[in-house]
Amino acid sequence: MANRGERILPCPGIETFLDSHDDLYLLPIAGRDQLCVKAPVGRWVWSTLNGASVDEMPIEVATEVAGALDWLEAETYVRRESSVRSPETDRWDRQVQWFAQETGEGPARQHRLLDATVLVLGVGGLGSAVADLLARAGIGTLVLVDHDVVDEANLPRQQLYSLRDVGRAKVDAAAERLRSVAPATRVRQSHQEVRSAVDVAALLIEHDPQLVVCAADRPPIAIKTWVEDAASELGVAVMHGGHRPPLVYAGPFFVPGVSCCYACFSSARTRPGTEQLERELASARDANPPQLPAVGWGDAAAASFIVGQAVQWLGGVADSALLGRELELDLRTLESRWVDGPTQPMCLRCEGIATSSLRER
Repeated sequence: MANRGERILPCPGIETFLDSHDDLYLLPIAGRDQLCVKAPVGRWVWSTLNGASVDEMPIEVATEVAGALDWLEAETYVRRESSVRSPETDRWDRQVQWFAQETGEGPARQHRLLDATVLVLGVGGLGSAVADLLARAGIGTLVLVDHDVVDEANLPRQQLYSLRDVGRAKVDAAAERLRSVAPATRVRQSHQEVRSAVDVAALLIEHDPQLVVCAADRPPIAIKTWVEDAASELGVAVMHGGHRPPLVYAGPFFVPGVSCCYACFSSARTRPGTEQLERELASARDANPPQLPAVGWGDAAAASFIVGQAVQWLGGVADSALLGRELELDLRTLESRWVDGPTQPMCLRCEGIATSSLRER
């Protein structure tokens, strides 16, 4: 095995167990075969995984142990320490272990998050939960945009705020809280109301995010169109989500040139013959937004799905399952369904959609 000086560790997600006969078992969490390294090599391999040096073993033992470790590394049951952890990413050690389990490059994937910028539009119920999880995950720069102030009625479900924040701008209170729990994240705040696609474009140009999380709900329909118009023009990915008890929505996730656009997704959900009614209903909702039920655990559930997918995509860990589609989850029954948004004929925004993996971005 090359580079004898670097410690070898079990791949995250692999449990090691040395039995009373000195047989070493490598036990994956799921989806892989259980392995057994028989005695006496099992004990020597176990010692190596716990810090012993192959170079200090008797030559006849070292050769056999090195061969076993080479095979285990090739089969990704063990990994070199530098691929599993580093001093710069110790704060996120458990998360980095998962990145290493999935990609073999734990610290490198965390550094991709540290280099990323995400703009969270709206820091109410959903947005505050999303911002909190993104900051704790190690997103390098978070931009918070909201024009509202904290009200006492927000406290049961908007987790970044406390009673002392009542009356403060939400973005200021949220930024203060996030800096205290995630000092590695640079937090910028913009206390402003978004009134058009031009406003959204100005924010995207100023902050240059890789991703926008649209957690704003005023006006409920137009805000999504404004974000889509600006993000599509500037090549910025957009994640949506929310909840209307008992349903939780994660996605859709739109990436210009890769997925369908918001307009195509919306039109796919419209029943033929109801287009005019849907337009009138959207205008009425924007003019007089309905006050809908909301629960804290609904926001938290939606935020968990959204942030999990965003972190995978930004870190290059996996493609997003929400690309161009939405997951609906019923919190009463835990039944779920997917809503897909195919591209529509003659849509200029969807022309030439790429087929390459998002992981290459």
